[in-house]
Amino acid sequence: MDDINAGYERLAELQVKNVNGIEIKNLKHLCQLVENCSRESLRIDLDDDRVVALNYESARIATSRILERHRIPSRMSIDLLSEQNSLLMDSAE
Repeated sequence: MDDINAGYERLAELQVKNVNGIEIKNLKHLCQLVENCSRESLRIDLDDDRVVALNYESARIATSRILERHRIPSRMSIDLLSEQNSLLMDSAE
């Protein structure tokens, strides 16, 4: 729980369909869209016509706070984190 996700408690077990209007192909694609968001807000469309809307920068800050509070070592699994790092290095070249 955090102020950033207040009101979204009942959205468990729903599939993410779109992020900012882009249809999700797989978990890796979802991570890429979220991590590379260039908009002020992040819109996540779920099953059952449910929508999560967050201020992107506030959500990034809250993520760090939530991870620290619950002693979670990483924001994503090691394979997805490695993929994100590879993409960042490729785009820097």
